[in-house]
Amino acid sequence: MHEITENIALSPKQLQAITLLSTGTSVGDTAKELDVNPCTLNRWGHQTEFKKHLRQVSTANLRHQLMRFHEVLDIGVTRLLAIIKEPQTESKDVIRIVKLALDSTGNFEYLDMHEQLAEIRQKLDEE
Repeated sequence: MHEITENIALSPKQLQAITLLSTGTSVGDTAKELDVNPCTLNRWGHQTEFKKHLRQVSTANLRHQLMRFHEVLDIGVTRLLAIIKEPQTESKDVIRIVKLALDSTGNFEYLDMHEQLAEIRQKLDEE
């Protein structure tokens, strides 16, 4: 989570609100946490300086989350490939792994699993 550390013309509560809102906390929950009226948060949301800093912090948080997602995805793919390459891994398990990966991307319906399995096994044997 990225927080604002520079000296800017926003109150401490506004900075706290930006931190909470930028991490996906709802306006209602942020208002409760800060003990302010939700209308106050909406009013702050129309202020140029508040919007600017909320956008900056939200963007930084999103970039961080995206980088972390890619790291986790890389680890997952590496582990799945290791399982697939194991000689004792049964074909049905390889099909399940590939189906799970393709289901998560929404591409499963376009593939014939048996053909894909044969291609994957052939590529792995060539490596």
